[in-house]
Amino acid sequence: MASHTSLAAPMARVVAFLPDQAGSWRLIAFSEDGHGLDIRFTTDAMARLSGLDKPFHERHASIFVGVALILGLFGFLMLFVRNKQRP
Repeated sequence: MASHTSLAAPMARVVAFLPDQAGSWRLIAFSEDGHGLDIRFTTDAMARLSGLDKPFHERHASIFVGVALILGLFGFLMLFVRNKQRP
């Protein structure tokens, strides 16, 4: 009996939202495995996106990365200096 292994590529999921009037909207979309998004945005009379509220981690990601790099470099420097001081 021959075994057969298939590697299926994940299917891309696309969400299209076409508002019929101006106003504030909230779009909630989740996949079967629990990943998803929750976005709030506003549209004008021509259904153009005029405001988008990003989650906290997306708005401040560069600050978190910067602080992490500074702390990482400081930690590496302290390990290097501490090893140099030992006889």
